[in-house]
Amino acid sequence: TNLDFTANTQRPSIGGDVLFTATSDKANNWEWTFFPNNGTNVTANAPSATTSNVRSFKFNTPGVYTVQCRAYNSVDEKASEATVVKTAYVLVVSHCTPVIGVTTSEDVGINYVSITNPNTGDKFENTSESGVEYTDYTDIGTTSLNFGGTYNFEIKRNTNINAMNRKVWIDWNVDGDFDDAGELVGTETSANTLSWSGSFTVPTIDQAFEAPTRMRVGVSYDSDDNEPCGATSNPNVNRIGEFEDYSIKVVNDGDMPVITLIDAD
Repeated sequence: TNLDFTANTQRPSIGGDVLFTATSDKANNWEWTFFPNNGTNVTANAPSATTSNVRSFKFNTPGVYTVQCRAYNSVDEKASEATVVKTAYVLVVSHCTPVIGVTTSEDVGINYVSITNPNTGDKFENTSESGVEYTDYTDIGTTSLNFGGTYNFEIKRNTNINAMNRKVWIDWNVDGDFDDAGELVGTETSANTLSWSGSFTVPTIDQAFEAPTRMRVGVSYDSDDNEPCGATSNPNVNRIGEFEDYSIKVVNDGDMPVITLIDAD
């Protein structure tokens, strides 16, 4: 039998579901194997029957996984068997949890985050309480951004007693960190501003991965360190700051191209 398979995402987060779809001409049974797998790394979701060519699996441990699909027809298993192996096909991403030490402040914090498409006016926005070290807002919804598109952002706080600096990162290539070129999309140096606005341009398809990923907003007191994994790498060192994560996905815009004939055909 001829055999191939695809996944609806190759960059799931920990605990994220991945839907695999196998295509073949004669098979009526499909068996899936993942490497490495100690029995708990990857768990099967419905449907569980091997007679379905569409299966969902949950990846519980970060890492790189090789995926194998074996297919056959039950009328003559040996004669119809085929196997496809895709090496390093799924990368399960785990982002660091930011650390600021043990000090929080309602003044040096984040109270509002928005992303706006200036072409359509579509806006994502979230209001939050400050004084929290880190909040993961990826479960409130995913904002779609177009490859090559330019977007505006705005970060606010309710009071401005102290100076602070702000940064915004986006993990464009969905590798679990914010250290790659172009992933720091905005920086405001130490200032007493209530609101900070800016814009960023989404990379092209060869530099960004089409999968859910994270935008991280971080603030830190005055000119103190403000890095993707926190205002300090040492939990015993006090820093004042706050971090928030949001879910985004880079997608094709879906616009039909227009081709116009210039000169003679």
